[in-house]
Amino acid sequence: MLPEPNEPASSSRSPGATPGRRSPTSTRVRVLGCTSANCSGGAVVVITGEYGAKVLRPLLAGFDGVRVLAVENTFFGGNIGVTGLLVGEDVARVLADQPEGDRYLLPDVCLSNGLFLDGTRPDDLPRAVEIVATDGVSLRRALTRRPALKMVSA
Repeated sequence: MLPEPNEPASSSRSPGATPGRRSPTSTRVRVLGCTSANCSGGAVVVITGEYGAKVLRPLLAGFDGVRVLAVENTFFGGNIGVTGLLVGEDVARVLADQPEGDRYLLPDVCLSNGLFLDGTRPDDLPRAVEIVATDGVSLRRALTRRPALKMVSA
């Protein structure tokens, strides 16, 4: 179950925190509104490398409003197809041609300490992306989640 707008998420409390009281370092989850394919008409787009696209396209074919966006890795010469070696420059190039209003899911394996291999930050991309853990359960949750959530400081 999702937290109510502007209510602390259960995982945002520090261990041992008093219920109902927020620690100075906790965060809040703010519901920004419904942005999934089921609400706004926009697609949910899974960003992946070329090899990942070959696996994900058949698996996601039954999901309405979901599409797979394969990113060619030109940074390393065009002969690397794995998602974990995508760089921000290549992702930005592909996202620049994509429509606004869609939800873009970026696998966390693309990042190391919050950065792509070329030093690009996800915030530098031309479209907002949601970072998703690279496992089937997390992808399923991201595909079926209706509201977009954003972590904001207290």
